[in-house]
Amino acid sequence: MENPNIWKYFRLPFNQQQNAEFTEKIFFHNNSAILLFSSFLAVEQLIYGLFVIDPLSTTGKIHLLSALVMSVYAVISFIIRRNSPQNISWILKFYTLSFGLFGFYIAITRSLIQSGNFFTIPTVYIAVLYGFAVIFYFSPSTTFVIYTITAAIFMYLLPRYQPVATEMTYVQDIVANNIIAWMASVLNYRRYIKIFENQLTIRETNERLEYLSTTDVLTKVYNRRKLETILKNTHEKSLNQEAHYSLIILDIDHFKQINDSYGHAKGDEILVEMAELIRKNTRKQDQIGRWGGEEFLIICPDTRAEDAYHVAEKIRKLVQNNSFGLPDEITISLGVASYKTGDHIQDLMKRADRSMYNAKEQGRNMVKKSV
Repeated sequence: MENPNIWKYFRLPFNQQQNAEFTEKIFFHNNSAILLFSSFLAVEQLIYGLFVIDPLSTTGKIHLLSALVMSVYAVISFIIRRNSPQNISWILKFYTLSFGLFGFYIAITRSLIQSGNFFTIPTVYIAVLYGFAVIFYFSPSTTFVIYTITAAIFMYLLPRYQPVATEMTYVQDIVANNIIAWMASVLNYRRYIKIFENQLTIRETNERLEYLSTTDVLTKVYNRRKLETILKNTHEKSLNQEAHYSLIILDIDHFKQINDSYGHAKGDEILVEMAELIRKNTRKQDQIGRWGGEEFLIICPDTRAEDAYHVAEKIRKLVQNNSFGLPDEITISLGVASYKTGDHIQDLMKRADRSMYNAKEQGRNMVKKSV
């Protein structure tokens, strides 16, 4: 039987979409770290290889090779940061991992060629070991494989290239440091998961609050407050881009009689069904909401009056042909108005509202378009 207290360190507690977002965040964090450290190390290793150590020595050549590779990583990480790829492929994931692998390669190589009468694990290996753990975010399974392989390679090669490293103490030091570094990487990874979980919680709370503040409680379409914001933004766009837009305002005919005859609960059901019918039969770009009482408003961006009229007529027929679970026919009256140069929002709303009342005065169950 699986022990959740153990396996939780190897699984992400997110759904598929959140996993993708988490992977993307980790990738860009690791890429930023690569950009910072590769830029610094490219300069540091170049200076060290040219001016501190003989460039023709083995150690000097390693420093110059490191400077060259770090320069390549700096360029790649800068390009990735600038382009911000949306799809994090396995190649990009391996690229971030390869930065750490190259660090281990250089650290082990320098450890094998160092000279002296006794051996201690060099600072560069320790730096790479713990730097990989606390600076980068990789899954526990990935870091376990990396630390296990690098420790095995180091312990296998060390006595062959370092005759002074004959005591078993170096094996204990390498194993102990690799285990501690892996544990640090797991804790670091889990800490980032917790941070991401908190971010999701905050975002979900904000989205819920946004939904509650912009949605009509009964019909689940936009409320008047949200409609006013959309209308303002649509109007500003029309002013800046000289774009046309239209409004459709509709009112359920004889709604008070429906409430009186069948009760307010049935009236609420009709409002809910009406909102759903309108939502399903308007275009993707149209924004609908409950304007107040039994009135609904449809904002039609980039739409001239004639096209808005056809949308309104389609909705009118659908409502008339829908039973709403009542023996009596339910109808609506609709008014259509289109933006004209120089219009204020209030002007447009007044024309749409006046057109709707004209439809009611002339018999209801019709669409009237303002001139």
